[in-house]
Amino acid sequence: LMYVAATRARDHLFVSLYRKYGDNSTLAAKLAEYADSASGLQEQYAPRGGSVTPRGQAVVEPWGTRADMETWSSDISAAVAASGFPQSVSATSLKSHDLPLPPQKESSDDSGLEPWRKGRAATSLGSAVHAVLQEIDLESGEGIFKIANEQATAHGVADHADEVASLAKAVLDSCVVKEAVRSGRYWRETPVAVGVGQGKSLEGVIDLIFESAPGELVIVDYKTDAVRGRSLPEMAEPYVTQIGAYAAAVDKTTPARVVKAVLVFARLALSGETGEFVLPDIEEAKIQAVDAAREQLAVH
Repeated sequence: LMYVAATRARDHLFVSLYRKYGDNSTLAAKLAEYADSASGLQEQYAPRGGSVTPRGQAVVEPWGTRADMETWSSDISAAVAASGFPQSVSATSLKSHDLPLPPQKESSDDSGLEPWRKGRAATSLGSAVHAVLQEIDLESGEGIFKIANEQATAHGVADHADEVASLAKAVLDSCVVKEAVRSGRYWRETPVAVGVGQGKSLEGVIDLIFESAPGELVIVDYKTDAVRGRSLPEMAEPYVTQIGAYAAAVDKTTPARVVKAVLVFARLALSGETGEFVLPDIEEAKIQAVDAAREQLAVH
């Protein structure tokens, strides 16, 4: 344990060896014993104005002024207050003034769905589809039913492995995923983050990103929402800010530029319709995402 602690310390490792006098059973006592046998690697530290007795107990003398104490107290209060606010926000939680809160992979409106597909089960099925698409060979789709069965079981929806496979296959067959494969330069489940001011950040994980041309990137996000009679633009609307967040983070952290963002709706594709939605104004979506993140994090 001491070895791990010591080798992780960047500059110095401070260890409190406070213990009852004569008690050699504690970790502090054992560490003190080891430290004594390696005097060249350690030294005792005494607080300012204090000294260390042979028993290892610090004797601290009063120091500083009332003004010092007031400054210290003010700094502590500010730090405690700041720690009570979130330091980051996820792209999937963003909303703007004119857009509803984006659902988490599956729409939260459960009305009219089969009982198993409501609430947590709906999210589990969507997660299983994403897990398949993270693991499978995007070009060949080899072993899709085996992987779908494994992931459906892992996510608690084993009885719906065939549906997981069908949804994943619909994504694999989409034009934009085929374009990503042809590019030869694509990345899956890519974590991204961008600062939005005051030390706070906007974070997310991109399902698929690929280089369509030198210095130009395309972002792809998979969705498994139920259709419920909605048009493609209606299904895409809640996710505009989320995708804008991904694009803003990528633009900020790489020399490349996001030129296109595509949402792939697997269930819509299964129904024989076009399941791909291209954001019409990616630049506006980026601005909207950063503004929404700042508002949520109270960054001024």
